[in-house]
Amino acid sequence: MSLKNKIERIKAISVEAVVDNAILATSDDILNANRNQMYERGVVDIKNPTKKEKYATSTIRQKRRTAKFPKTDFITLKWDGDFHDSLKLLMFKDKIVIQSDDLKWANWLESRFNALGLTEDSLSPIRDKIRNEVIKNIRNELR
Repeated sequence: MSLKNKIERIKAISVEAVVDNAILATSDDILNANRNQMYERGVVDIKNPTKKEKYATSTIRQKRRTAKFPKTDFITLKWDGDFHDSLKLLMFKDKIVIQSDDLKWANWLESRFNALGLTEDSLSPIRDKIRNEVIKNIRNELR
């Protein structure tokens, strides 16, 4: 293959499509990073990730008795797992949004917490995964 042909193939690559495909390929990692932020690190406000919200004493007792996920060190937004399981990644032309279709989120959690999205700490490894996926996709396009 001539250098001219290689250059033409590179020009023909849709960078937007390659990046979109890389994001789709890492969507589980992105959602799991958001879940991990909430459950493992107690991040329920992505604008203030170091602030840990605490459960009320009565909630701690109830959570220890009835929750599938009885962790009570800080608010995890994970009682039975439905909210965490409901997270979805939505891709728009100019942004990516993590959203939930769980009724608890829509009815009262959303107004109290700013938990959907990634902190800078969580974004760093995700960027690496997306970059590696982009490189892999470009290499595949050039084969």
